[in-house]
Amino acid sequence: MLHVNSRTALLNNAAFSLDVPAKIENGTTYVPARVFAEAFGGTALWSEQERKATITIGLQQVFIHTEPHKHWRMSQERINVLNEKINEATDLSSYSQIRTHFRPYFTDSFINKIIYSNGIKNNAILTKKGRYYLQ
Repeated sequence: MLHVNSRTALLNNAAFSLDVPAKIENGTTYVPARVFAEAFGGTALWSEQERKATITIGLQQVFIHTEPHKHWRMSQERINVLNEKINEATDLSSYSQIRTHFRPYFTDSFINKIIYSNGIKNNAILTKKGRYYLQ
């Protein structure tokens, strides 16, 4: 038994912890390879150097090759839009649909924090172009 977003699973009524929880993204459920392999009596090994997972079940092996994370740069235009929206989030009184208004710009988790805090208290303005990288 595996619950989405949980780091604990049950296999034959024995609980074990997960490195990462199962998740649903765009209607597809993603399960950690190790959980899948062990549920069928196999193993899953990861080689960081080769960026390769090897799943072995019985005499069968599956190799999963991955690419390194690519850094991407946020454009100045996007920074300006986010800065504008952050400034708007300092006073929520004029928004009847706060989540709807901010959803194109922020995650649900961040929007919830904004609402819980009754707006962003520290109003900072980005004044110059910088290098912003997300991983």
